[in-house]
Amino acid sequence: MKISHVNTSKSGYFKAEVDGKEVGMMSYNWANEHRINIVHTGVEKEYMGRGIARAMVMEGIKYARENNIKIVPMCSYVRYVFEQDPSLSDVLG
Repeated sequence: MKISHVNTSKSGYFKAEVDGKEVGMMSYNWANEHRINIVHTGVEKEYMGRGIARAMVMEGIKYARENNIKIVPMCSYVRYVFEQDPSLSDVLG
């Protein structure tokens, strides 16, 4: 699996690919220069249950830590990941 990141001044997304096929995406928008709102996480039905959504969330958390930004989990799945793992609270906005 390959996860890539596209970021613009107003929004961005993390995209998951398996064997060159896009199978998932997690999108966000910038609330301000230090905070992103993750608004949606989705994985193609036939690829669910393989940890793809979690991998995208973790890549987003890595990005947040490296760039000193906070994440507001507006997406229910991302909110669930934060609730299940207190060690991620350093980037929770």
